Amino acid sequence: MSRITGRATLAVLAATTTSLALVPATASAAKVTSLRDWKPANTYYVRADLDGRAAPRLEPRAKVNHVKAGQWIRITCQTTGQVAYGSKVWIKTGGLYVPDHYVKTYTDGFIPKAPRCGKGPATPTPTPTPTPTPAPPADSATFRAAVADAYGPVSGGVRRIERTLPASTTVGDDVVVVRWFIPNRLAGGRLLKGDGRGFSAAPAMTSRSRAVLAWQPRTGRTSFTVTPTHLAFDLPDHIWIPEIRRKLGIPYPWLRRFKVPASWKRINTVAALPLDVKSREGDVRSTDLRRRGTNEVWVGRSGSGLRAKVSLLNSVTNNVSIGAWSVDQTVAIERRGGRWHVRVRGGAYPAIEAQAIARRSGANVAAFRRRIDPAMRRRPFTTVDPGGGAGALETFSDFDCSSTATGGSRCDTRLGRIMRRVVRSKDYSSTRSGRAE
Repeated sequence: MSRITGRATLAVLAATTTSLALVPATASAAKVTSLRDWKPANTYYVRADLDGRAAPRLEPRAKVNHVKAGQWIRITCQTTGQVAYGSKVWIKTGGLYVPDHYVKTYTDGFIPKAPRCGKGPATPTPTPTPTPTPAPPADSATFRAAVADAYGPVSGGVRRIERTLPASTTVGDDVVVVRWFIPNRLAGGRLLKGDGRGFSAAPAMTSRSRAVLAWQPRTGRTSFTVTPTHLAFDLPDHIWIPEIRRKLGIPYPWLRRFKVPASWKRINTVAALPLDVKSREGDVRSTDLRRRGTNEVWVGRSGSGLRAKVSLLNSVTNNVSIGAWSVDQTVAIERRGGRWHVRVRGGAYPAIEAQAIARRSGANVAAFRRRIDPAMRRRPFTTVDPGGGAGALETFSDFDCSSTATGGSRCDTRLGRIMRRVVRSKDYSSTRSGRAE
């Protein structure tokens, strides 16, 4: 063999050795043309000439043109390193690293089941079973009924306003409802229908109440509702209208005969007066024995609690020549010592009740109950005004009442010295189990 021939033979053998390391024999190679799991015999197409590196970074280069465009190479393992051409994935082939970007693996990341360089063969990572997020506990049926009654659509003649006040996250997730009502079947000199009920734990009683204040502390959602006036079926030709007269500067009750208009006998229901929402508490004013075209209300936050002031008029007796006497009250609601406290000041409808209904458990806890003044059920009031409407006059019912630990109320009179002899504080106090009439 000549020297030239020998050199040529050695060059061919060296090239063949390198080729065998990068491109296996066709019989044993499996060319990858789509994304599939890694296998030792798989080969992958190279899209550009690539220098080989001893580590997965751009510099230094261990071998120029370690693999060339158009070659099919086996991948020993994959790893991450310096970002090269937009990818941080590197491939090890033939003992050196080349950038993954120019090797057609059909993925921008790691080939499924491909070994990680320096970590041995990859083992499939089991897909974790997602833990289902538990659904929040459902609202109780009692709570849903109370919310629907306080914030849902209203029937004809009912007036309702809703306000969203700042939410309070430091109190229970309840809905607190305050209801004013007339316990007797008849009221207003037998001209009107009362609500004909005692204290009730039912969550939905707007239709059998004169007015309702509702508050959800966690959302700040608040509503105030006034219901229409219903004329009595046995409407007489004449009624006696209570009024206040004065003699020597001393107020005293009086009854005036009033002829019922014929048009009233053809009407069963008179819509409540519109609600006039005031921007300040001090703008809500009493209008005893004077006509007014609206009910007035103000609602706002007070610390972590709620405060409201109302002045309400009966939509029928407001049309009597002298006007009706307004129900004027200030209500404060707050949570102290794990329970709700309610404070009511002023003259009001004969009976008031407040309760808190828990959102999840549906527990219904009486927070405040104040019964009709027994003085208003004494003669002559029981004869001409069985509903005790005269008790709304501040002359008779200017009281400051606070809830007790049993859910009842304790009241202190704010009346003048003379009226204290007629109306006593204990007449307005009530226990949790006491009836409203």
